[in-house]
Amino acid sequence: MSKTLLFLGLNSIINAMQNNIYKILPLFYLHCILGQSKQPNTLFDTDYFNAVNHWVVLPQNLPSETFLLGYVYPDPHQGFTFVFEDELKLSPRKNWQRINTDNNAIIRFVLDLKSPKLHLLNAQTIKKFKLPIAPAWIELMSYDSESWIESARKFMKKRQYHEAIHGFESAFKQNRAIPNLAFELALAFNSAEQYPKCIAHLMRYLPLESTDYRLYRELGFALVQLHQAEEAEKIYEQGLQVCQKSEEKREMALDMAQTFYRLRDQQRFEKWAKILRHF
Repeated sequence: MSKTLLFLGLNSIINAMQNNIYKILPLFYLHCILGQSKQPNTLFDTDYFNAVNHWVVLPQNLPSETFLLGYVYPDPHQGFTFVFEDELKLSPRKNWQRINTDNNAIIRFVLDLKSPKLHLLNAQTIKKFKLPIAPAWIELMSYDSESWIESARKFMKKRQYHEAIHGFESAFKQNRAIPNLAFELALAFNSAEQYPKCIAHLMRYLPLESTDYRLYRELGFALVQLHQAEEAEKIYEQGLQVCQKSEEKREMALDMAQTFYRLRDQQRFEKWAKILRHF
């Protein structure tokens, strides 16, 4: 039995497991039954990676008037996972109505970029349905920083950058002193094109760890993507001062030379071309 299943420790769930009433929807099946056709699309406006640790509603693509209520949690082994709680209906006035399905099975599936957008339940609706802020079993899902980092690196290789960000962030909150962690988190932000988050992260961290040239490079890259080339230039200049290897300095100088070439800034291009030739 997988480690994550053990966390679903409420009595009713345990009884269901003991009776072998347990099923996991395969990912391909998820993509078949979920969709947004003939659904109130305006309600479903949240990407799966922005729904972690929230009660959500998913649309169905089947000829059904019901929707799926569940909780999205981060699983370091599988990714962001939806756990089914109940079915809902939508009243003519666009109010959610709980069906109170007799659910004696654990139904969960992994969300990804092919999943439909979700609807986040607001506090009022959560209270109306008498749902806890989070399921009781969430408190049992505790992982150390090494587990989060290991899973985040695997997600990076798979180009699942949002899952990687969550893993690196979770580890960073536990212990920001772990070597290379600040850089890996910055790289994940940039890979996911979350440039403002990368900048905010590094602007907080750089004063504490100013000897890693890679941090300056990631910060400069994010600034360039947000059309702040002149600010990026200042950051790259600081990075060159702490960089120790000529090859790495050459790569940084090339970044800037190419940037200003694309911007048709001849003066700055020649400046960085000269620096590049020096290495």
